[in-house]
Amino acid sequence: MPPCPWPAVLFDLDGTLVDSAPDLRLVLERLLGEEELPAPDLAAVRNMIGEGARVLVERALVAAGVAPDETYTARLHSRFLDLYAAQPCRDTVLFDGARGVLDWLRAGGTALGLCTNKPQRPTELLLDALGLREAFGAVIGGDALPWRKPDPRHALAALERLGAVPGRAVLVGDSRIDVATARAAGLPCVLVSFGYSDAPADQLGADAVIDRLDQLPAVLDRLAGRHLDRRSATEGA
Repeated sequence: MPPCPWPAVLFDLDGTLVDSAPDLRLVLERLLGEEELPAPDLAAVRNMIGEGARVLVERALVAAGVAPDETYTARLHSRFLDLYAAQPCRDTVLFDGARGVLDWLRAGGTALGLCTNKPQRPTELLLDALGLREAFGAVIGGDALPWRKPDPRHALAALERLGAVPGRAVLVGDSRIDVATARAAGLPCVLVSFGYSDAPADQLGADAVIDRLDQLPAVLDRLAGRHLDRRSATEGA
């Protein structure tokens, strides 16, 4: 397989590279159980993921019939982070093809960044547990900067750490948040169809949608012909 034509690729984490919903649901079950509240089922949790741990806790509280105030949410958010950091990788697994596509990208010299709304510490612990920490030249969690996705500065900061520029990079994710981030940052966007999205991926306006991660190389090659050629023509004008 020829190397990737893109100098840099940014990835989302939850729902894109890893299926972390089972572990997040276990933490919510423990957290809400301490409050004598019911936990959402796994299908519901999948639709709650994507905007960071605090929003996940808020959505779980609302689903349990609680209107959370700021103080209560802050306390449970802190407790959630402690519980999750203690065991971030019990049932979390890589999606099929994830390790292979990351290895292919690295072997071809593509710089890899992780741009996720998951908090930084659990992100790093999870990457360590899955043996992926060294794959990424930049790892930026949702609480690592004053802003997070869909703010484009989150993705742009990852590119800066990689020494890359928007016109030479792609973002791979699973949700409308990733599409919005990519558009605002000037990046082409590829979505996976199997992630944590509240709407079908092919309805979210991405440049391409894949059903398996092993389809990513062909899609990146096709997008390069469309975007990189256009950029080169513009720069040469």
